[in-house]
Amino acid sequence: MELRELRTMRRENPIGIDCTPYFSWKITSSRQNVMQTAYQLKVYTQRGAFLWNSGRIFGSLRRNLPCTKNISAIRPTM
Repeated sequence: MELRELRTMRRENPIGIDCTPYFSWKITSSRQNVMQTAYQLKVYTQRGAFLWNSGRIFGSLRRNLPCTKNISAIRPTM
């Protein structure tokens, strides 16, 4: 199984998000009948500082999953 087309706010590498982001991805596999049964999202700043962990969520959703923490108020430091 491979994740591809990882997106935040429907963009591949967004910069300067000023609202609570949402995420999406696609799954491909060379095997038949491969399905997602859970996911876990972790958000880091560009410098690698940890911001948020969704925890393990059981389900097959892969589109428009919101970040449940308001990380839009956090401004990256250069």
